[in-house]
Amino acid sequence: MKISPKAKTLIIRYITIAGVITLYIVVMNLIFGGSCLIKNLLHIPCPFCGMTRAHISALSLDFVTAFRYHPLFFLGIPFIIVMVAEENFTGRLKKITNIAVTGTGVLFLVVYIIRLILGDPFLFN
Repeated sequence: MKISPKAKTLIIRYITIAGVITLYIVVMNLIFGGSCLIKNLLHIPCPFCGMTRAHISALSLDFVTAFRYHPLFFLGIPFIIVMVAEENFTGRLKKITNIAVTGTGVLFLVVYIIRLILGDPFLFN
């Protein structure tokens, strides 16, 4: 099976991103005891706090706990994939993607604000 140069580039990019994210999480856990740079330096949770724990719970098929850690955990990985692949989109697909990415970002901020107001215990642990 022959892989096109464009496909090879995308595969290398995805593997690199996964490696950098994994390295970041390991280093942050070793230095600070947690993987959130914003929470460790500013002592406030970020809009994505709980995503790592949520995905670990989801991998264990514990979706209730995953939802408690972060109610938008199911959007995390598709959001990252679209952000990385977006440069290859053109025309109408690019416009739709831009709207979806912007909408998802706004949704994360709205959920973050609601969780801060409600004092979500999973956000502050």
